[in-house]
Amino acid sequence: MVFEILISFLCRAWRRARASLSWCSGAVRSGSAASFGIEFARHPLASAIQARGDRRFGCAEGSRRRERIATVDPGVRVRDTHPLSVHDPNGLNIFYLMLVTTIVGFLTVFQVRANARQLPRRHQIAFVVGLALTASLVLTLVDGPLLNRLTLPVPETWGILALQLLAAASFTSLMVVLIGRWAILPTFLFVVVLGNASSGGAVSSPLLPPAFAFFSQWHPSGATVTALRDAIYFAHHQHARPIVVLATWAIPLFAAWLWVSRRREASVTQAEKEPLPRTVAAP
Repeated sequence: MVFEILISFLCRAWRRARASLSWCSGAVRSGSAASFGIEFARHPLASAIQARGDRRFGCAEGSRRRERIATVDPGVRVRDTHPLSVHDPNGLNIFYLMLVTTIVGFLTVFQVRANARQLPRRHQIAFVVGLALTASLVLTLVDGPLLNRLTLPVPETWGILALQLLAAASFTSLMVVLIGRWAILPTFLFVVVLGNASSGGAVSSPLLPPAFAFFSQWHPSGATVTALRDAIYFAHHQHARPIVVLATWAIPLFAAWLWVSRRREASVTQAEKEPLPRTVAAP
């Protein structure tokens, strides 16, 4: 009787362990779990931890955890399911790629506004759209196939960077139309200061202060880093939220710039058409 109860208990424990292991393995593959990576040399159950592919922690944190595990018990082997590229051992290339895209977006708009102030509105629209498509493609090809810094899926990376560049350029253009020469101040604060601090590129977003961790989910820079990380390390388990966040920023900002610039242009044209008041000469 006792033997049968013991056998039944062991069978139930084994089934639960297998179910937990299956769930952990799926979580690691999809990136929804922080780390499951303990592989015991003398135990049949095995799982793994990941470094940069981790959506929640950065590669530095993952490396430290692996070192701590190996120090505590040499019999524990750690297997990285999403290893970093040898050309990017610190996992910062995604952050730099986002940063360069953002700088190209807003700095080019300022240069064009300063050197071609009288450019017609339709030419400005064509320039911003062409810049978003061309510059993002060049950055994707240079960082991916040419330099081989990362294994970039070209179509997805091109689309993600194009949305980021369009958002930065549209925000800059909107600020220029609204406040003129002072547009550099809100643009720099929003795109560079807040964007870089909350992007989650250099330091993973869960390790940031609560306010920056919140902005990281909804700021275009944070969405770009997350979308690129998903496309590179989790090609078959990508999340739609960062793409939706990017599109929600880029398209309304572009539309708002078009609407405001059209209203300003119409008001200037109307003012030019109005007749000047007649002056009566004094007798």
